[in-house]
Amino acid sequence: ASIDKNVNFIILMAAPGDNGSNLIIEQLKKIYKLNGSSDSMITAEVKSAEKIHNVIISDRGWDELKNKIRTDIKERISRSSNSQLAEMENKEIFIENLVENQMQNYKSAWFKSFLTNQPQDHLKKVKCPVLALFGEKDTQVDAKNNSEKIKKALKSAKNSRYSIKIIENANHLFQESKTGLPKEYYL
Repeated sequence: ASIDKNVNFIILMAAPGDNGSNLIIEQLKKIYKLNGSSDSMITAEVKSAEKIHNVIISDRGWDELKNKIRTDIKERISRSSNSQLAEMENKEIFIENLVENQMQNYKSAWFKSFLTNQPQDHLKKVKCPVLALFGEKDTQVDAKNNSEKIKKALKSAKNSRYSIKIIENANHLFQESKTGLPKEYYL
């Protein structure tokens, strides 16, 4: 709608109002906190995600990242109580496949775009009516933070034809939830 003026209206459902890098950091903080993780663990996970994002955005440090992913996977497998993993033949091949899959995801053009795209830049050009819906307990796209950013961008566009609704007790999938954690998603 920021480009095509023939769009009559927009409905945003759990839409980010910020770039993907910030969105992921906020997800980590919220989900780890709700799962009872310590502040030090949350800080370590955030720093790790920021390092990964820096590699992807700068396109530098891929070899170090690949080695870190490999080390992390081996560590997780060694701590696992899963008897299948412990008894697995060709464990190294399995690990390398996991590493390569993760690297392929990180190197995708989509992921870099997700991390860097600023939704506000697009929303600042939108003139048509907008309905933005959020789940109050969404742990993936925080309702308060993202709705405020979307509202600010639409105001910047001098677009007064918008409505932002936060649905009580709803998670990211707009299902009723207690915590909003992904483990509550219905299959």
